[in-house]
Amino acid sequence: MRVVERNLTIKLLSKDLKKGHHRVSGHDRIVVDDDNTRRVYLWNTQIAKISDGKLELFNGGYVTKTTNSRLNAILGVCNVSWRIVQKNCRISLVSLDTNEVRKFTEGCTFDIV
Repeated sequence: MRVVERNLTIKLLSKDLKKGHHRVSGHDRIVVDDDNTRRVYLWNTQIAKISDGKLELFNGGYVTKTTNSRLNAILGVCNVSWRIVQKNCRISLVSLDTNEVRKFTEGCTFDIV
């Protein structure tokens, strides 16, 4: 895991994260809303939302290694047993438990504990 992703995941799970904008790196930030919803941004594109025991993932149309790497770090820290893989500019979700492959769609949702 890259340093940026490690710092992102540490902040994302922090209980002390207050409402507002929290810069993780030059291009990554976490925004915490009034209801403790946490939104992760890469550049100015929302790539994840954590709220009410749900994780939603987005790529904003950016099929890049950086976006996929951030999303995989978030999936890992949220204990979701799926990972994002990219082949021929197509993004898929692969289950770590069953090797099932699904097409990645904007706003795909996972239950988290």
